[in-house]
Amino acid sequence: MDQVELFGLRGTHVVITGASGGIGLATVELFYKLGARITAHGNTNTSALEELRVRMQGQLIIVAADATKEEDVVRFYEESRTKFGAPDVLVGI
Repeated sequence: MDQVELFGLRGTHVVITGASGGIGLATVELFYKLGARITAHGNTNTSALEELRVRMQGQLIIVAADATKEEDVVRFYEESRTKFGAPDVLVGI
């Protein structure tokens, strides 16, 4: 049994906040390797995520949003739900 089967995340929708660098970026890569579709949140600098988007072949969307503004949070959720449906997992970094 490989890791994708072991964790049962193939096709799940994972939302990761604080995903634009460091631990958040590594978390995006890990969930991708486990078969998840990912919505990644970054506040302003999403350039590292943009590089991953190419490799992840449609399994990653990036939404820049200010988590202190309600309208940004609502937009973030709506964009993620429109692409991959309601999230199955939320990871806050």
